Amino acid sequence: MRQHKSVVISLFVLVVALFSTSLAGATEFGGLSLPYSAQANTCTRAVGDQLSVNVVDNITYGVNASEGFTVSVPGVGIVASYADDVVAGPAGGPNIVTVNIGVAYSVPANTLITVAFTSYERQNFQGNSITFNMEYNCTTGAAVSGGAPFRDARVNQQQFASAAIYCLSNGWLEVWAIDALGNGTQLFTSTLREINRVPLNPTVNTVIEQAQGARGTIQLYRLTSGEFQLVSPGQASDNSKVYNFIFPGCIARR
Repeated sequence: MRQHKSVVISLFVLVVALFSTSLAGATEFGGLSLPYSAQANTCTRAVGDQLSVNVVDNITYGVNASEGFTVSVPGVGIVASYADDVVAGPAGGPNIVTVNIGVAYSVPANTLITVAFTSYERQNFQGNSITFNMEYNCTTGAAVSGGAPFRDARVNQQQFASAAIYCLSNGWLEVWAIDALGNGTQLFTSTLREINRVPLNPTVNTVIEQAQGARGTIQLYRLTSGEFQLVSPGQASDNSKVYNFIFPGCIARR
């Protein structure tokens, strides 16, 4: 994984580059990897104050893209913005990224603030682009909308999920844990060797791999039907529920 730039804001613009989405003949060039959250208690900010966003990023290998973002407050408009004309992959996260507020504002508690990201296919804001909007609660910092359906090729396109599953090109499975604020952490990768240790149709539902996430143990099963099941504590911000997702598995791509 490539080391991030030392300037904090440069970390942030990289986040937009994980939307693994193709537009009308364009190559994969950007997006958000997982739900993300903003700093709590940001309902009032003066010029020069800072706003932090917790994100996860991962740019396609060899891709050079460009990104920008804006932060908008109801009744005020855009209060912060940034753009980077060249972003090279790959990169990773999670990252806590900080921007400076350019317009002072004060809004009631629990007001929803919008962060809009735009990722361009090529350098210098050229080519096709993708724009993604997220709203977060200025009191709690929790993301309350945006992010589903996700454009990063995750298998489980469900906003309430407490874990995300990715099929890698070699047929491996990658699992990320998602905490109650939407922050993601790569938890484990199940290789073909690990998957194939369990029979195609086991006599009982069998754990392939498990690991401890922020909310508890996340498990990947092979079911007696031959399907796979992901079991993860919590759904969205409700830790009293257990998240279950059944899927057919991954196919290696040549």
